[in-house]
Amino acid sequence: MAGILQMLLGVVVALIEAPCFCAFLDFAQTPHNYFERKPYWHKALLYVILSSFIVIICTGLSTFFGSGLIFVTGSLYGIMSLGKKASKEEMIAKSSSMSNLIRNNEEQKDVEAGPETQARS
Repeated sequence: MAGILQMLLGVVVALIEAPCFCAFLDFAQTPHNYFERKPYWHKALLYVILSSFIVIICTGLSTFFGSGLIFVTGSLYGIMSLGKKASKEEMIAKSSSMSNLIRNNEEQKDVEAGPETQARS
């Protein structure tokens, strides 16, 4: 059963990623066009769920390897959906603003404690 599902998943992946391999099917371009308009996390979710389902059905080595490759593809699409990493300058600016925010919060706690608490310490 898992082998049949794995072959069907392979056809689905081929239809989504490379419809030119399935040119003999009249509807080959439709899934590709649909997923090209969607964000990357749609493909990631589809690939991860379907490949995990197949591994749950049959835990053999060949099933794990075949579905694992599709799972890795889904994971890569998930990483791509996170977006581009910020530039070095943006990261420095955000980290310095966060450290200033933390320092300001600590100073506010001291002010809220009152003068008698500060005099004891």
